[in-house]
Amino acid sequence: MRKFFSLVAAVLFTGSMFAAEITIVPSDIPAAENTEISAEVSGISLELTTGTVTEEQIRIFKNQTLTLSAGGAAITKIVFTCTAKGEAKYGPGCFAAQDGYSFEADGNTGTWEGSAESVEFTAESNQVRATQIVVTIDGAVTAYYVAGSMNGWGANEAYRLTPSNGGEFKGEFNFAANDEFKVIGVEGETTTWYPDGMGNNFQITQDGTYKIFFRPEGGQPEPEWYAGYFKVIMKEEPVAVEVNISEGLNYLDAVAEEGWWQIYGGNDQYVVSVSNVETEQAEGTYTIADLDPDYTYLGIINGADTAYVSFTDGSVTLSINAETGDVTVAGTLVGDDGNTYKLNLVFTTPKPESTVTVNIADGELDETYAEYGLYTVYGEGENNIGVQLAIWADNGFQGDFTEADLDNTYVGSAVFEGDEEIEIYSAEITVTPGDGGDDYLIEASLLCFNNKLYKVTMIIPGSGQGIEETLAEGKAVKVLRDGIVVIEKADKSFNTIGQRIR
Repeated sequence: MRKFFSLVAAVLFTGSMFAAEITIVPSDIPAAENTEISAEVSGISLELTTGTVTEEQIRIFKNQTLTLSAGGAAITKIVFTCTAKGEAKYGPGCFAAQDGYSFEADGNTGTWEGSAESVEFTAESNQVRATQIVVTIDGAVTAYYVAGSMNGWGANEAYRLTPSNGGEFKGEFNFAANDEFKVIGVEGETTTWYPDGMGNNFQITQDGTYKIFFRPEGGQPEPEWYAGYFKVIMKEEPVAVEVNISEGLNYLDAVAEEGWWQIYGGNDQYVVSVSNVETEQAEGTYTIADLDPDYTYLGIINGADTAYVSFTDGSVTLSINAETGDVTVAGTLVGDDGNTYKLNLVFTTPKPESTVTVNIADGELDETYAEYGLYTVYGEGENNIGVQLAIWADNGFQGDFTEADLDNTYVGSAVFEGDEEIEIYSAEITVTPGDGGDDYLIEASLLCFNNKLYKVTMIIPGSGQGIEETLAEGKAVKVLRDGIVVIEKADKSFNTIGQRIR
């Protein structure tokens, strides 16, 4: 089981002006699916022959290549970090062996060391699903600073801008009224001024803390971006924000197995996630030190944009209603923007308010990932209701399964009513194979987040000796006849409690 919606830092620089460590995460690259991908992050070019980029992963498909280059500088080290299931299912170890490349199974990391302007990797065995790529380069690197009357118009580490997403640099500094400045780029002994020329300094009119955003390529919309290169935003005074969400949330309880819980989801104003680091019992109070920083954050939605806030202080309390199972996470956390956020997050446990019968006589089975134990069945019944179940079945595709065995990461499991995708909350599933081995009967009770209980019967017809051949041999099998499950034996039919059907 894994947590959802991890928010990670995008790009980091370390070292001198002649060496840099650049971290690439999926959010640095525009989302893409099953296509050629080309992107650049802080001077590192990424070229992927065919792959997929999601919010959480860069997926390199089998036999496809990933090329990293540094624009003429020498790459000396590349470290891939992959999903927790990476080693067993996909993993960095699936890159083709080459000089300088090694794989560390315990850490799910693949490391290349050497010296080259460009390095190519091939996903040899299966998919590689990278959550982070760290590239170390040795060569001339441009560092950007705010330089002005407040610091002698020179490069000062206290005023250095740090890389952000999409080639942008940013920083937060204190200025006094009448301070004047520009941005400078320093590469070795060469200094470049943004904007160039005289008499075009930016001037601060009011004491305060300001956020600076800078794009070296220029051409940004004015007057929001000064001379097309940078924009200056005064940091607002801290405020208290109430975040009350009682619909659209999900709660994951992995305390017994892995020692963590997570509440996540949102509405048209916020996207939120709160999770702990380690616990033996979910209920209780958690300080900021007890919360997982990668999975505890708030996204503030403003039209098409979402501004994410990480938390630096505060605490929340998790409580569970003993009668209903509803979960509440409430408390006050301090954001890295200086504001305080009073959270009141309520997850309401789905309840079976109505039952829907779904009979599917011609379901399909996808065994693409069967060698890893992942099977997917899908089909559509009456009233345009479809069902897709991706099941981890380590001992073969048969037996009893619950929602813990469903996959929602690689393939996905859900009920569909027309175009609406409905998430499954709990499940009881039985898979019975036919004697031919390639036909199956799937019986499932699926409680979904729309408070409906879907009673699903799905038959997967086989192509070898299956149901009809088994009947001919006089063995009893379950089949779907006119939307009803019956037991057939030779030329006789019985209902599910053993009564003969005439």
